Amino acid sequence: MTKIQSFLLVGLTLILTTSCNKGGEDAEPIQEEISTPVSTYSSTILNEYAGLQLELIKATPGYEAPVAARTMAYLALAAYESAVPGISGKQSLAGQLEGFDNIPEIEKNQEYNWPIAVNASQHTLMKNLYGTTSDVNKTKMDDLKKKYEDALKVGVGTDAIERSIRFGAEMANAVWNYSKTDGGHLAYDNNYPLSNSLFNSVSSWKPTGDKNRPLLPKWGEVRSFVKANSSSIAPAAEPFSFDENSTFFAEAYDTYLTVNSLSTGQEEIMNFWEMPHLSATQAGNQLALVANLINKENYKLDKALELYLKTTFAMHDALVNSWKSKFTNNLMRPETYINQAIDPNWSPNQDALPAPDYTSEESSLVAAVATILANEFGEVYTFEVTSQYDKSKKRAYKNFTNYVKEAEVAPIYAGIHYRMSAENGSKQGQKIGNNILNINLNNIPVTDSTAVRMAF
Repeated sequence: MTKIQSFLLVGLTLILTTSCNKGGEDAEPIQEEISTPVSTYSSTILNEYAGLQLELIKATPGYEAPVAARTMAYLALAAYESAVPGISGKQSLAGQLEGFDNIPEIEKNQEYNWPIAVNASQHTLMKNLYGTTSDVNKTKMDDLKKKYEDALKVGVGTDAIERSIRFGAEMANAVWNYSKTDGGHLAYDNNYPLSNSLFNSVSSWKPTGDKNRPLLPKWGEVRSFVKANSSSIAPAAEPFSFDENSTFFAEAYDTYLTVNSLSTGQEEIMNFWEMPHLSATQAGNQLALVANLINKENYKLDKALELYLKTTFAMHDALVNSWKSKFTNNLMRPETYINQAIDPNWSPNQDALPAPDYTSEESSLVAAVATILANEFGEVYTFEVTSQYDKSKKRAYKNFTNYVKEAEVAPIYAGIHYRMSAENGSKQGQKIGNNILNINLNNIPVTDSTAVRMAF
């Protein structure tokens, strides 16, 4: 045997050895080769569960926007984690999210049907998160679960079906237990835990509607999915003053003049955006948009799972951050200020949420979601939004910047926010969305160039 032949034989032996062994043990088959990859399945199951959530939010008492966004995020987390072992190049968030460590693992070298696992996770967790909903709605959950279980089990072995259901349900229970530790557990049962006696300074929030107590005053202490999203809030509001020459007076006067001179186009924007009490909250409106875009782009299950995860995390963190800002600044709404300093007979076009003004929860929420969507589809992207309280009303957008700008101005047109609250809210929302994009879902290192950062 020549030296060259000997060298080639040794090289071939090494290649065969390393491909069959890892650390001296037989290598395990790649999971995607055992089970059909998640990327081959339709995302319809996720969109149907999203649609059911919109119904549940409207029909179940206590699901104001912050509570609704939190619920959506945990359901998205359970869905992702119950299928991520079957997504090539992706990894679990266990160990990345604070306190989210010990979660179920798949049985090695065994077949799973990932949509069946997702179905089990959504049904199991939804039953817990919406535990106080009506029996009619609980039946809807059961019916949706059965619909997909019956459809998906065709051609799948009994063992794989049972294994998949078990894994999805166990993941749902792990996420449910994780959710109990975030400070927002069972908040739907007590949206108004404090009297307004804590809000008695000159500049503090005063009730402006039929609620005498502030909505979820401790929500700013709820755990964010990304730590950076709760460690800093928007810059402080302009110094409070009733002086007619002050910047604060100018802010209030701007809202006053704007409301008193709305054009037809501005009224259309206001009426399209400022009806959350007739829909599944503004958080629900964003969930509906995400579902529509997933359907529009015909996303498969793997891409849909990731987009739902990022957008719902952004919603939750944006509202936690906004509530932290609201109760840190504790600032009266424009209606209160204008009645005291400008016009005692003035009233806004819409009722505000019973919470301090600064920052705007709506602009922060929308900007956070839009940051994720712009990163996903590009800033210049044509899409349509359908009103969730009147399906005949639609608005078309050619980019996400305009979408965010409408979310900024709509509450000013309604008379429920100062301009500084709306604009700084959207700036903070953009930061929150970018922090969500830094979560590493890939099982390779993320660099600064991995995601496109959008500026509105």
